[in-house]
Amino acid sequence: MTLYVQRELPGLETDGVVLHVAPDRPMGTVLRKVAGSRYVRANLHPPRVEVAMDIEHATLRDGAVALLIISHVLEHVADAGLAMAEMARVVQPGGRAIALVPIHPTNAHTVEDPAVTDPKERARVFGQHDHVRWFGHDDYVARLETAGFAVDVLHYAEAFTSEEQARYGLTDVPLYICKR
Repeated sequence: MTLYVQRELPGLETDGVVLHVAPDRPMGTVLRKVAGSRYVRANLHPPRVEVAMDIEHATLRDGAVALLIISHVLEHVADAGLAMAEMARVVQPGGRAIALVPIHPTNAHTVEDPAVTDPKERARVFGQHDHVRWFGHDDYVARLETAGFAVDVLHYAEAFTSEEQARYGLTDVPLYICKR
């Protein structure tokens, strides 16, 4: 995702915020270079972010965001559909979101059960102790589309030679490029 942002989105020639939900430092460094003062970090827990925000109840106005980056967050929230709808609401028409989640290697449909609350059972069922779902490879895109996005599944590692893939540690994890 970092290489995609660096190579495919230079300058981000649109108006609006570049919102990084649950920001990680490496991607944040790239986004700050690309977006400058329009780069905004948001997280449920406010230290070292500009906006304290629950993605299920985003505090931004409609269409405020030119680019939204959200990586490995939706598997933690109680209502992924609501979070996705909020993402679509705040992304401006013509804007984009890159929304990454863990995709189950064999399940076509998302597995979720709010009754599973024990951390050990969550790890067994959802792959990690603090996850509340494991997205299926067939229905994740449909869920994003239901929320209001057109989704391109991009196998970006294929754009690189095998030597570059080895150098950058690239695997065939798809990028979900969501357009509004």
